[in-house]
Amino acid sequence: MDKAFSFHLDICIKYYIISISKFSKRTSKALLEDLDAYKHIKVDRNIERVRQRYIQLTKPELIEMIIKMEQYISHQNKQWLKNEFEKFQ
Repeated sequence: MDKAFSFHLDICIKYYIISISKFSKRTSKALLEDLDAYKHIKVDRNIERVRQRYIQLTKPELIEMIIKMEQYISHQNKQWLKNEFEKFQ
């Protein structure tokens, strides 16, 4: 692996780590427990039922859910990026 590629890999991984840590000051174990809650979501779920469930939530509950989902996406992106770079090693 050349130096430029290695440097880019380091920068990308650090960026994702920083972006994840900005949203949460909790320990990584607590974060991973929160992220596990979103692994069960299925693509073919009943969207209308999901919509009705979200309508019943308060604004602070929705905000918390959005932040957790962003954390999950950020974590998955980090894992994907790490796996993709490891393929080239």
